[in-house]
Parts: sequence; structure tokens; C-alpha cells
Amino acid sequence: MGNKNLIVNGEYVRQRITELREQKCVSEYRMSKDLGQSKGYIQNIVKGRALPSLAVLFDICEYFGITVQDFWAEAKSTRTESSQATLDITGLGEDEVKAILNLAEMLKSKKSDE
Repeated sequence: MGNKNLIVNGEYVRQRITELREQKCVSEYRMSKDLGQSKGYIQNIVKGRALPSLAVLFDICEYFGITVQDFWAEAKSTRTESSQATLDITGLGEDEVKAILNLAEMLKSKKSDE
């Protein structure tokens, strides 16, 4: 469920653009200019001050040579894994479910400490 929130609040979009931009070894400034936007456009997206319009999202995908489906592929993959994990847990006993929940909490707190 957490990944749905990432998409809704724009965090996934920001992370994905940064990931793709770094793979291409291009600066936020260069990418903004290449897309015909103001020099701080991509920086505003990455900093959470803006989200790209649908038209610009298509331009971003074209810029990276990917489809819009490819742009969202990671989010879809993670949601699928989460759904499978939920199904796998369903058949477990109460003690096993508690153990998994404790492990999940431990991993979440470890991640937030980093």
C-alpha cells in the first residue's frame, strides 16, 4: 500500500526522474534546458515544489528513450511483490504473522535511522 502513496504524493515521480537522470549522467539544469523548460524546472520537481504535466511526462519519457509504461514499471513491480507477500502471509498462523510484522517494524525503524 505504501507504494500507492508514493505515486499519489509524487515521491515516486521525483525518485524515478532522479534515477533516470543519474543513469544518463545529465544535470537537472541540462535536462531542464533539453526539455525546453526553465533552468530550474527539473530541480523544482525533484525538490517537491512541482510535478510535471502529463505532456511533460511524455517528453521526459522520450528524453530517456523509454515508454510511459517503462517509467511506471518499477512502481508496478513493487506493488505486485507487495500483493504476493500479502497472499503468502494469509495462510500463516498467528505467531508467524506476528513474527513477520515484528520483522517489518524492525526493518522500517532501521531504514528510518539511515
